[in-house]
Amino acid sequence: MRLYKVLLSASILAASTMMLSSCLKDQEDIFDVDANNRLEQRLEDCKNTLISSENGWAFDYFPDRNISYGGFVYGLKFTEDDVTVTCELAPGQTETSLYKMTNDNGPVLSFDSYNTLMHFFATPDGDNYEAYDGDFEFIIMDVKPDLITLRGNRTGNTMYLHRLSEDPVQYVTKAAKIGGDIFQTEFVGTCGNEAVAAQNDLGVRYMEFQWQEEEKQENGETMMETKTSGAYYVPTPTGIRFMEPVQVSANSGEVTELSYDNSTFILSGTDSKGNAVSTKGQVAANYSMYNEFIGNFTISDAASSIDVEIVADGTGSGYLIKGLTKACDIVASYNKSAGAINICNQTLGQNSESKWMLLGTVSTGSFYPNASGVVGMMAVKDVDNPGTFVFTDNGDLARMGVANVIVGFKMIEAYGGKYYLSAAPYNFFNGKTSLDSPVKLIKK
Repeated sequence: MRLYKVLLSASILAASTMMLSSCLKDQEDIFDVDANNRLEQRLEDCKNTLISSENGWAFDYFPDRNISYGGFVYGLKFTEDDVTVTCELAPGQTETSLYKMTNDNGPVLSFDSYNTLMHFFATPDGDNYEAYDGDFEFIIMDVKPDLITLRGNRTGNTMYLHRLSEDPVQYVTKAAKIGGDIFQTEFVGTCGNEAVAAQNDLGVRYMEFQWQEEEKQENGETMMETKTSGAYYVPTPTGIRFMEPVQVSANSGEVTELSYDNSTFILSGTDSKGNAVSTKGQVAANYSMYNEFIGNFTISDAASSIDVEIVADGTGSGYLIKGLTKACDIVASYNKSAGAINICNQTLGQNSESKWMLLGTVSTGSFYPNASGVVGMMAVKDVDNPGTFVFTDNGDLARMGVANVIVGFKMIEAYGGKYYLSAAPYNFFNGKTSLDSPVKLIKK
């Protein structure tokens, strides 16, 4: 019996030795021999995924370790060797350069060939020797067919590549427009049956949601306390996408994206619990929509009035004012942040001997022909008189004074093809040289 036990023990020992040897060999194969192969395969898989997207990728890019500038949207289209880059900083512009997949203590996507757009935030200059603390090398954290998660090698910020279903230039151009359309700093609304309030920091594209929750104190009393949840975001063609999910109210789920309607100023979406989220950007009582300035109006001052027609110029952000002068139409623009129509210094036209210019002058009577498109006046809704808009200074070049008059001048051509102001204003406005403050725009 004892011999049997000895033989059994020996058999077990031999088997154990063989198993240990086998395990060590397997371990050696897994952790030594195949480690580099596995990394190379991961790099290859990631590259194949990048190339496989016919329309490329939307890149949610967050420069600076403190995310001091918020998020920006890029469009990237990969081939075997190069990448074509577009960015909201220059919508419609593209630039192609090389990239590579490398092993630097892990899989890395590196944009190692200089690209003006891709390296914008990482390229120093004389005034900014540290640039904007941007990345051009990214550690590959996770690869899925439609989403690749990266981490900036310099900043450590998490960034994302989203597979596109449309041309990257079109995507970025539309996203850039939405980024400009969202100008409100305060939003209020609901999530399900709960009230929602949000503060939007436009300077860094950071949105913070606020709500009240009951909190028990040490003395047993219950008090309401303000809770917050916020995240940086990038614009998309339909709204905004957060860097990380955010809670929007006391009992809500989390939200990753919201759609924006630029005609109603509403940000809306659905949280992770299925609750509908709807928040409206707040604007001043004297705010006017673009279409409110289209139609037949009278432009008047204290002494006279002129019938005009304001038509859209086809851009969605500008107008032509017909009838204010006999020389030609006046160009105006829509100031979306103020909800006002803006008329600035501009060249109206010319004949063989002179040019005609228009300006909302400053209170000193000075004229600034070199400030074309800047100095001027804007018409803001008079909340006490429906259909009436009052012209006021547009706020540009305020150091020069306050614009209070619409006036036209002739500019006489002198030597060298240069033009100089005539000695006196020209009678543009029904025989008048100017329309004097207060100037009003009244809808018929």
